[in-house]
Amino acid sequence: MAEGGIGATIPAPESWMVVTSGVFAVLVTASSVVVLSDRSRPALLWGFTALSTIVHEAGHALTAIATGAGVKRFKITGPGEGAVLPGTFWPSNVLAAAAGYAMPPLAGVGAAWLVNRGHAPAVLAITTGLMVVLLLLGSDIATTLFVLTVGLLPFVALVWGSPAMQNYIACTETWLLLTNEAGGLLHLIAIRKDKPEHNDADLLARKTLVPGSVWILGWSVVIIWALLTGVPLLFNAR
Repeated sequence: MAEGGIGATIPAPESWMVVTSGVFAVLVTASSVVVLSDRSRPALLWGFTALSTIVHEAGHALTAIATGAGVKRFKITGPGEGAVLPGTFWPSNVLAAAAGYAMPPLAGVGAAWLVNRGHAPAVLAITTGLMVVLLLLGSDIATTLFVLTVGLLPFVALVWGSPAMQNYIACTETWLLLTNEAGGLLHLIAIRKDKPEHNDADLLARKTLVPGSVWILGWSVVIIWALLTGVPLLFNAR
């Protein structure tokens, strides 16, 4: 394992790491909006939304488990595409559905806090641990391969990477988590008229009688708050 281990404190990331990883994440988010709006348009960067997709679906699944409903099926078919089938306990279903879009930006704030304090290795360790948990929940080979692929880079960086490599990957993860769900929400707004039965906002509207637009507004507030909180932490790392 890299010198210092999981709990090591390493020097703060350099400014160029924060800036370039942030630009990359914004480009990934913009690419995801283009691809999700028109699947006929290829976009190489779209694949890098995989981390936020996994954390989104993990938010559904882990919230369902934590609130007593359990998970009948956990499946991810690609970047921006996944499904979680929780149990039938109504309060748990509502919380699990609400957690999806909120989880990546909240996780991004947590990651930014760790990077700010020199704990980039902990970000990589948590990412690796999450992937291990999700491997146990996966219901098919495609999900297993997808999770393994996403978990490989942080694992390699954690075990063999230099402090600079660990910082850069942790910063990139953090930015992707903070920004990618903005693209997901824009896509959600665009598809609601065509597929009202296949999105979290309208599912929650049916379960709670609170309009889907209110849920979208709530997730937007979470994303904006996460950006306003997480970005300064990255730029003012100790």
